[in-house]
Amino acid sequence: MLLRFFSFLISFSFAALAQAERRLPANVQADLLFPRHNETYVPTQRFPIVIGFQNLDAVSPFEIRLRLDVYSLSAWKDGDPALWQDVPLGISDDVFLDKVGPSPPKQFLYYPTINMTNGTTDRFEIRWGITIKKRCFGNSSMEDGGDGWSSGIDNYSVRHIVFNTAPGGQFPDVAATLDACPEGGENTTATIRVTDISSTSYGRYQCPVFETDVQPARCAYRDVAQEIAANVSAD
Repeated sequence: MLLRFFSFLISFSFAALAQAERRLPANVQADLLFPRHNETYVPTQRFPIVIGFQNLDAVSPFEIRLRLDVYSLSAWKDGDPALWQDVPLGISDDVFLDKVGPSPPKQFLYYPTINMTNGTTDRFEIRWGITIKKRCFGNSSMEDGGDGWSSGIDNYSVRHIVFNTAPGGQFPDVAATLDACPEGGENTTATIRVTDISSTSYGRYQCPVFETDVQPARCAYRDVAQEIAANVSAD
């Protein structure tokens, strides 16, 4: 297996899957793989967050943005959060393509670590989501209101989970979590099926045509759980 390293980034590339041409239809999936919702972890100096993507080549090189924010809920409740208690970790659309490269691999992982859990008993919220800035439709080739598509749910632009840190909690074990194949939920998984590439009105921009009512894949990262864990650690 060929590993390619980036800043806070690892991608798993399989030679048999390296394709110069886009193959459609293709399911593009984003997962908040770690931590898990409502779990309690022992406070560590560095705490891992893992976002996984599958089949990004189906929507590359179009403009994509990843929003990823971590909040200390106790600090927000007190009304005076410090800078380290409200951490933006996302990837803006102007650098996303640079991060994934011109030929994204089959599986692509982004894994920032935070130190805000160090020695603290707290409750944290992660807000995350992906945005595809332009979307086309097969019947009209018009862009989606000029605002593209966001993976948020219930009229919100983001999905969210909460997790806790406290003495006696479980160690943040990324490999064990992925090996257990937790089922993706509406707050941890977003999936679309790209069926075509079209253009916006007047042919100004190309953009993907896709469906959003798609069942997510499970256990997509089990085979690389140990490799991920070797590069994503908590201490």
